Parts: sequence; structure tokens; C-alpha cells
Amino acid sequence: MDWQSILIAALGVGIGGGVGALIGKGLARLAPQGWRRGVEIGCAVVLAVIGARVAVMIAGPPSAGANPSIERQLLNDPTFGPMASAWRETDPASFDVYLGRVASAAGGNRAAAIEQARAELMEAARPRIPNLSDAQLVEVIRLARDQMRELKASHPIVCYPLFQGRRFGDISPYLSQALIQRETNLLTAAFRANPNAQQPALAEAELVAEINDLVARTRAQFGEDIALIAPDAQVEGREPRVCDAAAALYDQMLAMPEPQAAALMRGLSALSN
Repeated sequence: MDWQSILIAALGVGIGGGVGALIGKGLARLAPQGWRRGVEIGCAVVLAVIGARVAVMIAGPPSAGANPSIERQLLNDPTFGPMASAWRETDPASFDVYLGRVASAAGGNRAAAIEQARAELMEAARPRIPNLSDAQLVEVIRLARDQMRELKASHPIVCYPLFQGRRFGDISPYLSQALIQRETNLLTAAFRANPNAQQPALAEAELVAEINDLVARTRAQFGEDIALIAPDAQVEGREPRVCDAAAALYDQMLAMPEPQAAALMRGLSALSN
């Protein structure tokens, strides 16, 4: 069995159009030629987990009673407001350009403008995630692990599509408010992170070695059922075990020294650029 292939698929938590696409193309460069296209299309690593519910949030209606101003309505949004505020404070020039672009693209339709604003907010957050501190990037991994654990109990059927970056519907009813708040906090921190900080990141050759080691450790601890998180796995009737497999992978990442895990995350991100 091609365990490197399985790992690269396994590092895929997120959704197309959200934070999820950040890493997929970079990971594809590590894959053998025969399955490189499949990884590029379907894969998005653990950084994608924050924002995994973004598609649903974006599609939701604007807050009732909010000020007609797109900016004010966005800032008042309980989920997106902290992120928008952080962006406005740290880079007001690009934030103003963003608001102008959103308003223009919506053509006077305020509801459409708010949806567009939320979508572009997530796109702006995505490249900032690698600027997080080592501790915060490890918290991203922990968030991914904890999502899978909660979903195993509340809605296990969604673990596989969530893990593979596929459509999965609204999972917010199945996640605790505490977990959702942790996600919001990490995205807000990404906007406030210093983009000029020289953060350690693994180069491609080092990444391959780390990936192989991570796969070996996960297989030794979890067994052959780790194959349930492969892109072509047959998981019907075994959905709770898929949640376990994903959580086991993240547990092994969390067992790494904090600087090493964070450097792995940044290295994967850099490959997508």
C-alpha cells in the first residue's frame, strides 16, 4: 500500500473555496507522478481545518437589524466581525480596497455584497495562517483533531468528506460553541500575525522525510485502518472509524516537538506558492 499517498490525502481537511485550497498543490509536488493530479484536485492539508464550515457561513443570511453599511454589518457579524476588525486595524489600505471591490461587485444587492465580503475575508485569511506562531499552528492541528472527535459522536458521516475537502453541508449544529470559538480566534490571530517574521519552515526534502516518518508512526499506532482516509477508500458503514483515523494522524502530529510540527505546517504551505 502506498502510505505516502495515504498521508498526503490524510492531511486534507477543509473545503474547496475556503481555507482548504491553501496546501493542495504544494502537497501534489511530493506525490508520485501517477496520482499527482488526484492529490492536486482533492487535497488540502490540516491548515484547512480552520474555516472548514466557511461555505455554510458565507451562504447564510445577513444579520437581522444590522446597519445598511456593508462594513458595519460585516464588523457586527459574531463570527466574521473579529476577523474583519483585525484586518482593518492591521492593514486599513487593503481593507478599504476589499470593501470597495465587494460593494462594486454586488451591484447594489446588499445581501449579495455581504456574502461576497465574507468569502473574500476568508480568502484574505488563508495566506496569513502560516504567519501564526509555533504554538498557534499546533493549536490548528489540535483543532483539527478535536473536530474529528466531536463529529465521531455527533455526525460521523461527515468526517470523510470533510477530511477530503469535499462538500459536506452545515456541520455547525454538530460542533460545540467552544470549538467554533477556537476556530474564530485562530483566524483572527492570523490577521494580526506579523507577516515579516522569519518563521522556520521545512524544505521539500525535509518534508518528504517527515511525511514518511509521520505515516509510519500513525500506522504503527492505529493499524491498517489508516487506509480509511485514503482518497479512494470505501467507508460506508465505517464512518466513526474514519473519524478515529483522522484523529490518530493529528495525534501523531501533536506528538512532534512544537517547533518541528509548526515548521512542517509552514513547509507544506510554502509548497503551494
